[in-house]
Amino acid sequence: MAAPSAAAAAGAAAAALLQRQLLQSSTSGGGGEQGWSEHQTGDGRKFFHNEETGVSQWEKPEALLAENDRSSTTTPWRQYRIWDGRIFYHNKETKVSCWSMPPELRTLRGEATGLDDRPLPQTNTEKRQAFQELLKSKGLDASWNWQKVEEISADAPEAE
Repeated sequence: MAAPSAAAAAGAAAAALLQRQLLQSSTSGGGGEQGWSEHQTGDGRKFFHNEETGVSQWEKPEALLAENDRSSTTTPWRQYRIWDGRIFYHNKETKVSCWSMPPELRTLRGEATGLDDRPLPQTNTEKRQAFQELLKSKGLDASWNWQKVEEISADAPEAE
């Protein structure tokens, strides 16, 4: 008979560890809010188990989220910590991961995004085009002189 593969051995070790942790948490009165508890696999990855429903998952359940993390459930971005303590961010919808906090998360947390959100000023060409459209909307024709143009456009922001 062939020896079990490394993956099978790791899976069996993780299952045994899970059973031990479940047994310890049930005998010690552990278990988090609403039946959730946090555990680790043999290779150090965290997962969460609900004793009432029997569900296990990698993502931290909402019942265990800190108050500031609950507000960010409206975004697809999630924060994760790897084995050496570094933090990365993952977007569940686009499957994009990055090491720096996305501007969307910074905004939700009330922090500066690091991006300049101010609108760009109009170029001279855009200003000229807006002024020409104003004059056309006022019925400009060849008979107008500059004085009439000034009278019509005096209060218009496009004339500045």
